[in-house]
Formats: sequence, structure tokens, C-alpha cells
Amino acid sequence: ILGQMHIELLAHGNILKEDARRMTDLVESILKPRILPKSQWHIRRNLLLPPGSDFTYRRTLGNAANVNHCIEYYLYVGSLADQVLKAKLLLLGQMTEEIGFDQLRTKEQLGYIVFTGAKFAATTMGYRVIIQSERPAEYLEERINAFLALFSTKLEAMSDSEFESHKKSLINKRLEKVKNLNQESERFWNHIIGEYFSFVQNEVDVTNLKPLKKQDMIDFFNHYIHPTSPSRAKLSVHMIAQSSPKTTAGNVSSTEQKEKLIDLLSKYLTSVGINTDIEALTKRFESVDVAGGDQKSIIQAISTYLQSDIQVPQEQSQAVVAQGQQLLGTVLPSLGIEAKVEEEDLPPAPQKVKETVMIEDAWDFKAGLKVSEGPRAVCGLSVFEEEPEAKL
Repeated sequence: ILGQMHIELLAHGNILKEDARRMTDLVESILKPRILPKSQWHIRRNLLLPPGSDFTYRRTLGNAANVNHCIEYYLYVGSLADQVLKAKLLLLGQMTEEIGFDQLRTKEQLGYIVFTGAKFAATTMGYRVIIQSERPAEYLEERINAFLALFSTKLEAMSDSEFESHKKSLINKRLEKVKNLNQESERFWNHIIGEYFSFVQNEVDVTNLKPLKKQDMIDFFNHYIHPTSPSRAKLSVHMIAQSSPKTTAGNVSSTEQKEKLIDLLSKYLTSVGINTDIEALTKRFESVDVAGGDQKSIIQAISTYLQSDIQVPQEQSQAVVAQGQQLLGTVLPSLGIEAKVEEEDLPPAPQKVKETVMIEDAWDFKAGLKVSEGPRAVCGLSVFEEEPEAKL
């Protein structure tokens, strides 16, 4: 394997040019490889999803005890070489980061792991949503569609000042200075192994971000992202769990479930500095359907207990309840309880979504896709070379 190769070496930091060359010579003398011709160098490419396509691949997880389903919902946007398109994708990731977490994680409590943002591959880029949850992957996909439709309305209604605030925040992130030599070396390496050699990519991104208008983002979103777009290209991967919270928890009675929940709530309140009156807390839960996963009634019981029974100030009570509501999404499944979802409280999922095509054979599916162009350096490597010494 090491008999013939192409070697790339980065020497960065407090080191002389001669020392860097000696390091290179040392590597070559130890490995003693034959030179790999440039015609045999590997070309980094990606498979391309065709416009207007919608694919879903399902696979059952190997761990029989795992109760968590997982979905990666990916929307192909275009080539990494398209700098304007990349700026729009970065800005979309910035604008959906907070609202995505708030809607999918906090309000809908779909799972502990929720991610929304840009995904960059070797030569292509796209937008993705990842959720790990006890809820079925089909349900998660429906809620992602609903979230994207919800964001579309929020983008339309977004004020110019809020839009500019998102731009400014992203620009500041892109221009943030590296904190140490290790970070700077990592940045250099990423540009080298990516083979675009765009060492000033952050500045390029900022240049393309500054002129963007809200209408530019609306057009971008409606074309590449919106669930009802006829031109978007989507691949959804569903990882299916073999078990469920109820199966894993075993034969636990509804009374035991309520007692365990009250005990966990008592410990949680103590951890945030609130003394617990276990008798009063238990009384508040007498009429609550814990086994049925009635989260709204559970939250109401906690709130009433805090404000009426132990006289916690309203502002502190609201903060404790908000944090506790997030924890319920993890606590209830651990007790074998499937949380009840109040559909009327959720943003509706769009109806006119293109029907997906199930991938039965992944190898056959990939064989039918076109491949991207390989990466090309943004400028000739001669730009980074030293001036040759003058010959006398």
C-alpha cells in the first residue's frame, strides 16, 4: 500500500524553511515510496441528487435494546464552488438554528438530539435536519416538513432589522480570529485536503453575504428548501429502532410510573435550589394522567404546586417549569411512557408534499446517480510559491 504514494506535508508555526524541508526528506527516506503519477491521484467527488427528486432509505438498527429512532433529512443545494449559493446556505443555517431548536426540541420535544444547519461534503453542499427520538421516523419527517413550512412564513414576515441582525451575527462568526496555532493549522489543513486551497474563504463568504436581501433568501428557500417546492432534491435516511420505551421499561404499573415521576421531579426541584413538599406535590398529581403521557397536565400541576403550594416567585417558577418541560421529553420515555402530542397546538404539516421513492437497494440507487466535478483550486498553486532565486 505504501510502495507508491503522493505525500503532502504542512509545516506551520515557529519553524524555519530548511527545517521543514528536512522533515519532508525524513518522511521520504523512511517510507521510500515511488512517486504516484498525478493521473492516478484520487479525485474527490459526490453523487448528485436530481432536481425534483425525493428519496427515502430505511434501515433497522442492530441494537435490539435501542429505543431511539433517528432521521437525517438532507436537501441538496449545489456545488461548493458556487460562492453566492454557499453564502445563502450559511445564512439559512444561521436563521434556522435558534428557531429550529426551539420548535423541534423545546416545544415539540421530539428528542434530546436536534440539529439544523448546512452540510458541506467534498464538492457539494446542502441543508439538513437531524433528530434522534423515540418517535417514529415517519412522524419526525412530517414534523420537519411542518417546521420548514413554519419558517417560510416567519421568513416572509421577518423585519429588515431582524434580517440584518442575522447577517451581522453570521459575518462576525466568519471573521472571528483563530484562538491558537492548533486552530489555525486545522484551518489550513481543511483548505489543503479539500483541494480548493481557498485560504481566505471566510473573507469570500463575507463579501457574498453583505449584499444579500431578504427577497434573495425567500427565493432561495422556496426553490431549494420548502417542502412543496417542485425543484428541491431530498434524501431522507430513517434509522429504525427495534424496541420502544414501553417495552424497555417492562411491566411497570401506572401507579409506579407516577411515583417515579414525582420522585424525579422532587430531585430536580432540589437540584435547582427549591425545597420540596412531597405530600403537596403528590396531591397535585392525583388527577394527572401520567401513564397516558399528558404533558400539558403534568406541567400545569408543577406550575400550580410551585406558585400556590410553596409560593415560588412567578419569574423563578416560569424558568423552572420551562427547563422541566424540556427534561420531560427524556424522563417520560425512561419510565415507559409515550408522551401525548396535542396536534392542535402544533404547526400544520404541508399537504402537497411530493411522494417519496423508497430506496430498496442502496448500491443500485447510487449506481444510477450522476457524479459531481472534482474540486478545482480557486487559484493556481504558483501563487503560494516563493519567487525563484535569480540565476547568474
